[in-house]
Amino acid sequence: MRPADRPREPTAELVCPGARSELRLHDVAEGVRALLGADGATSCIEHTTAWCPYPLDSGWRVDTGRLSVPKPVEVVIRTGAGDPLTQVTHRERFDAEAGEYVLQVQSLGIVCYLHVTGTLTTVFEDGARIIHTSADHIDIGLRSLHERPHATVETSAHPRDLMRALSCFGSALKTTSPERSWPTLRGFPPALDVVDAERHFNAPEGLERTSRPIHLTVPEERRYVLPVASLAYYLDAPVTPGDPALHVGAESIPIRGPVDETVVDDVAHARFESGCRRLLEQVFTLDCHVRSAGQFPALLAGHDAVADLLSPDPETLYAADRVQRLDAYLGVDYEALADTGAIPQWKLTADLAPHAEHVPYLPFGVYDLGHVRTVELPADGEARPSHSASGHVPIVTPPPVESIEHAWLGPGIPLGASTPTPAACRRQLDPVGDGPVEIAVIVNDESMAAERSVGDIYEVRDLLAMDVTVHEGLTVAETRAVLEADRSLVHFVGHVTDEGLQCRDGSLDARTLDTLGARAFILNACRSYQQGRALLDAGAVGGLVTLASVANDSATRIGIQAARLLTAGFSLAGALAVLRETLATATQYSIVGDGNATIATTEGATPHSITLTRSGDAFDMTFYGYPTRKWPLGTTHSPNIGTSPPRCLNAGRITSITVTAEELTEYFGLSGNIPVRYNGQLEWAHDLGTQLSER
Repeated sequence: MRPADRPREPTAELVCPGARSELRLHDVAEGVRALLGADGATSCIEHTTAWCPYPLDSGWRVDTGRLSVPKPVEVVIRTGAGDPLTQVTHRERFDAEAGEYVLQVQSLGIVCYLHVTGTLTTVFEDGARIIHTSADHIDIGLRSLHERPHATVETSAHPRDLMRALSCFGSALKTTSPERSWPTLRGFPPALDVVDAERHFNAPEGLERTSRPIHLTVPEERRYVLPVASLAYYLDAPVTPGDPALHVGAESIPIRGPVDETVVDDVAHARFESGCRRLLEQVFTLDCHVRSAGQFPALLAGHDAVADLLSPDPETLYAADRVQRLDAYLGVDYEALADTGAIPQWKLTADLAPHAEHVPYLPFGVYDLGHVRTVELPADGEARPSHSASGHVPIVTPPPVESIEHAWLGPGIPLGASTPTPAACRRQLDPVGDGPVEIAVIVNDESMAAERSVGDIYEVRDLLAMDVTVHEGLTVAETRAVLEADRSLVHFVGHVTDEGLQCRDGSLDARTLDTLGARAFILNACRSYQQGRALLDAGAVGGLVTLASVANDSATRIGIQAARLLTAGFSLAGALAVLRETLATATQYSIVGDGNATIATTEGATPHSITLTRSGDAFDMTFYGYPTRKWPLGTTHSPNIGTSPPRCLNAGRITSITVTAEELTEYFGLSGNIPVRYNGQLEWAHDLGTQLSER
């Protein structure tokens, strides 16, 4: 399923050459496919990418002058030299006389550029974005969005060595301009290998940042070093010993933010972590608005309000050097920026006990631009025994977060947070293969037989090949065989006891598994945390488990909705976030391993949900985004509904709009695989659209 010798570059393949031929784009490393109409094409051959001013992995030439994308997508159009002309959004039309043009087709899940030499027309009609040229061919350039560590840094757990290790993270950036806010221009930081030695550091030549006009200083303690990891990465800044400060040219700015002093023990450290969070959010958000003055001219919603806070203006700042630009950013009041609504809800907060075994997790949290906090004990100072999921391991209540996701690498079993391990995160980087998404559903409890319908849910996904097998009433040996076979997901429906997963002839203790073939799993059974942890240790990336007893009907409801969310492209963490917003019993569920685990990707945008309310004859829609590794923080999202939908960042609350019933029904018909909160229930766009159209 995961052959090591398979080529990694994206490919283009012509399907059914002729009048109604199609072009299948395939990112092998990520397992992502996109389908384009290629009317009349009879050949697609490998070709040069010298025409593109941006880096590409592979190039192709297809002998047609007409391509179509079967959904609303945006197209960025530039001259042959790369100078921006326009960005065609939603239902807009664009025509250009004969010339040379480079087009970027967005929201395909793979970077796709087109090269046209001739007249150019692009229009949205019959539910598809059409691109037409007078030339008899179109060149296609592809680049994988897949990122993984490009190097490994060896370090001891000594604070000074860790500072040097973090000073290597910025080497993964493809630019230090405001475009670094685009996820495709942020590479994966180097992996960290912690060596059991008092002092040790070794990094490939050129990775470590040393003397720089922008640098960070922190006290020589791990609890101060780890929280600056994402700042060091995003600012491409070295880290050295000293008082907590960001140094920009000749100026030193103390890293200090506000905290509620009544709920923290170490006020100085809490203020330091608050300052790290604010600095990262402020610089990133301002980059997202200043980048519009560069090669990607599209303005974000609320741009004018943000621009009013900047001095000089975004155009001048874009052209300035990085020291001048950062100095101007730091002159903006954080609260004033927050009041504009421009700062997105952050994707991730990671709480780490500052111990050596957790250090290798840092590159994974940093790639998500995660806020890193250090913990020694639960925030409330208590660890209460659990009689629900964990035997003698205490359940703890972590400090609250404002981010969408919360990771916990500390003592006990956390309420409301995932428990990733460095090993599980590394497995997330393994190639997913180029075959169908293989899913096994095991129903070992007749009283929950209604949940066998998840097999049908997993199979209903356009343009994504899924191989779903439903097993019922398996023996211990049969259950073991299913779990050990290679596949994308195992969805277990049944009961779990202290002895293991209940089967027809006994119990299977997951701790006895030699290996686990599934990348992800759902253990929809009471008190399944410990067995889920065993599946993680056996080789999974992540899984959904329960911390307490859950009634059968509630478990069935959550299992079915979780299946729909995963097939809609949500990560485990994103799916659980949606469930917790709607279903009270979802608070009894948790994630072991990497919450970034997915089994599918969305076809055109960041996975998102909608809160829908009726307002007279109209409807108010509020969109919420849930970034994934395929659609990271910094991607934009523009709801393809209404006359001029706003362009927004893709995390948390995206935007709110009011639409007519006709507009809503049409939108739901085109975008059916979206969860919708309506009248206190979790519905789905296609189903709800059908209901509304019949009223």
